[in-house]
Amino acid sequence: MVALYVLLGFILLLIIDAFVIKAEKKFHPAFKKQYEVVENILFDNISVTVPADSYISKGHTWAELQGNGLVKVGVDEFALKTLGKFIVTNIAKPGKLVKKGDPIIEAKIGEKHISFHSPLDGTVSFINDDLIGKNISDAYGEDWGVIVSPVNFDKIANSLKSNEGVVQWLQNEFVRLKFYLVDSMQPGLAGVTMLDGGRLVEGAVAQLDQNSIQKFEEDFLKV
Repeated sequence: MVALYVLLGFILLLIIDAFVIKAEKKFHPAFKKQYEVVENILFDNISVTVPADSYISKGHTWAELQGNGLVKVGVDEFALKTLGKFIVTNIAKPGKLVKKGDPIIEAKIGEKHISFHSPLDGTVSFINDDLIGKNISDAYGEDWGVIVSPVNFDKIANSLKSNEGVVQWLQNEFVRLKFYLVDSMQPGLAGVTMLDGGRLVEGAVAQLDQNSIQKFEEDFLKV
């Protein structure tokens, strides 16, 4: 009988915890899903992961459809590896209506600012409060950004990259980044020079000035 009371008490605590988390518009860690990998891409000395069951936007934000119909969104590893360490300063608030292309995550690289944009239309249902003030290191895991109740996700998904289709696209993005760094008059960041076959430096974009980072956002992070 005592064991039954203990079990009922434990279940009651879980229910209360779930209601509190829902009221605070947070996402319960019990629902956290381990992601599978399609492929690990090695470009020069930079390795990035391509997750299965996720869609990647041309603005380097990812979207993963959850079993409850909501969509988890975050920043992909290309952005993480090319920008290096950046601190998240703001996330779209729960209840906010977002359109594809709207800023949903804002960050700082030193004193320089950059934004990441929504890959879909919908309403923000939950946010990852733990991300504020943090350096993203686990892009597809603990460091997700928001969970969105989507509008016409099936239609939007057709415009996003997924599975093996991401692999070639990301490789092309790294090549495009090398030329971008050379055009930014900082060829050393692209691995000395293109003709020398130099290797791309992880976190290279973080070394650019604010104007160049804004151009990087326009060229690489806009959806």
